[in-house]
Amino acid sequence: MLFTAGYAQQDVTAGPLNNIQQLPSFSIVMAPDSTVFTSGQLKKDLPVVLMFFNPDCDHCQQQVKELLAHKNELTALQFVMVSALPYRLITTFYNDYQVASMPNVKMGLDENFVLGSKYQPARYPSLYIYDAKGSLAKVFAGNAGAAAILDAVK
Repeated sequence: MLFTAGYAQQDVTAGPLNNIQQLPSFSIVMAPDSTVFTSGQLKKDLPVVLMFFNPDCDHCQQQVKELLAHKNELTALQFVMVSALPYRLITTFYNDYQVASMPNVKMGLDENFVLGSKYQPARYPSLYIYDAKGSLAKVFAGNAGAAAILDAVK
């Protein structure tokens, strides 16, 4: 396990991830307005960070604080944050952490645990980083600093 900038991160990219080498199609119910966001709405040729989180998870809260603290450096990345917990908890998290201040973050409910069952994250948060070509570049099981995220898409 590596410790970088106070964040415990475990790179699990080398694991058995054959079924997620390309970002799958998805739809989420977005906070705070219940609109639906789909993978087809992602900007082409920009990296994507798919983050599984739970609103009541301390590590997830710290991860969002890290992203917000470095939001100006992370503008060239698209973040899709998903949870299977009740929508009201996701919306409260969205509002409490002022996620709207990062327009490149889409946060919402993974209805019926569609993405969760495909990825089966072992820890929260879990970050799956896809490069600009849509290929899996790196996976972090646990928190990842902004520098590590940016390094994954170089």
